[in-house]
Amino acid sequence: MDKFITYLRQPLKLKLQSKHLTISTEKQLPLKMNYVKLILGVFVFCTTLIVIAGVGGALWGYSEFTRLGPAADISRIETVQYAQQSMPRPPSEAQKTQSTTTSQDKKAAPSSILFTIARGSGLSTIAQNLHYVNIIHNPWVFKLGVLTLRQQGSLKAGEYEITPGMSARAIAAIISDGKSFVRRFTVREGLTSFETVRLLREVEELSGEITSVPAEGTLLPQTYDYRLGEDRTAIIARLQTAMEDVRADLTTGPFLTSPHPETTTPPAPTITPSLFKLCKIKWEKKNNATAADNGDNETSTEMGAAITRALTDDQCWHKILTLASIVEKETGVAEERGRVAGVFYNRLARNMPLQTDPTVIYAITKGKHKNDGKGPLGRRLLKKDLQIDSPYNTYKYPGLPPGPIANPGRDAIEAVLDPEAHDYIYFVADGTGGHLFGKTLKEHNRNVAKWRKIRRAQK
Repeated sequence: MDKFITYLRQPLKLKLQSKHLTISTEKQLPLKMNYVKLILGVFVFCTTLIVIAGVGGALWGYSEFTRLGPAADISRIETVQYAQQSMPRPPSEAQKTQSTTTSQDKKAAPSSILFTIARGSGLSTIAQNLHYVNIIHNPWVFKLGVLTLRQQGSLKAGEYEITPGMSARAIAAIISDGKSFVRRFTVREGLTSFETVRLLREVEELSGEITSVPAEGTLLPQTYDYRLGEDRTAIIARLQTAMEDVRADLTTGPFLTSPHPETTTPPAPTITPSLFKLCKIKWEKKNNATAADNGDNETSTEMGAAITRALTDDQCWHKILTLASIVEKETGVAEERGRVAGVFYNRLARNMPLQTDPTVIYAITKGKHKNDGKGPLGRRLLKKDLQIDSPYNTYKYPGLPPGPIANPGRDAIEAVLDPEAHDYIYFVADGTGGHLFGKTLKEHNRNVAKWRKIRRAQK
């Protein structure tokens, strides 16, 4: 600094030289040392303040970004609309004027709330609405924190379960990772298409209307995920696609790919000849399953090709689904499905009527079962009901009914493709949810007497 001041005090000399003229001027530069010191002091002071403020602000921002959040304002969550939902049905006038929506799931635990982010929502919108419902303390801290962590491009639309008191940083991480809340509904095995549609209509978080009931046997029963506001028609399409996927999967396995325990040859279903007879599939190579099951490669290959033809034939697949739906309605015991399927195959082989009550119920209801807790008819099946004139009445008409009477699950379909081999042709309820099986009418009558005794004891 001293050298700098000394330099400033030196005279300023300017020399212009030429061949004939030399000019020399000296001028003392006026300095005001106090002003220079003041300026430098102010500069250092301001810089220090800026650094202190910056560090302090960063520490404060980090503290705010990571500290526990406030308790959410449930009343606002229930009323604020956070982003228009992408629903197929036209939005109402109220929806057209609203740009945001949050919702609380009725089934969510009181200790958590659901916050929905629609597609196209920006960082500012997300931050403002999180603050509005009192989930975060400060929207600016949330935005700066997200920008600092470079998460602004990874914030994902969806429905998120947030625990009140969660820090802004934790919330940003959940949204950035896309850990959205998963909604599920379950279509039970054996529901008719009408019942499945009724189930979807009762899911309030879905949108749109189902204008027609799909054909029986085209919807796969299982548990499905769905998004808030997803269209019901799209859900139905997913159920139909899932059933088609099962058909495609069964065409290549597991019966054609599972190795025999004692050989590397894929086993053939034990009831395959009956399936071929049911579907009128010709197979002239060693027409018995025993040869294939014992490791005859040529027989197994021929049978496998025949099974593929059966599964890819639409009429055969329709019959498989029809029989599988009856099996599904007759027993809820997983271990019994193959045995029940075997009973029906045995009766078909003997040209005996299937005589199964669920087909009579379907003939009466056309699948529009009641839902009052008193069974599909709202009452017990009566003896006079067995006389109803309908092609679905398997007491009156032999063979399979015209089509499925419900939507069977994959296990019931597999039971029809590979049921248990036995000589049973009768079965009756055993009072525990299962059945008693009989090979003769005499044995069956004894089992019926047991069932009636159990039923009297239950009254």
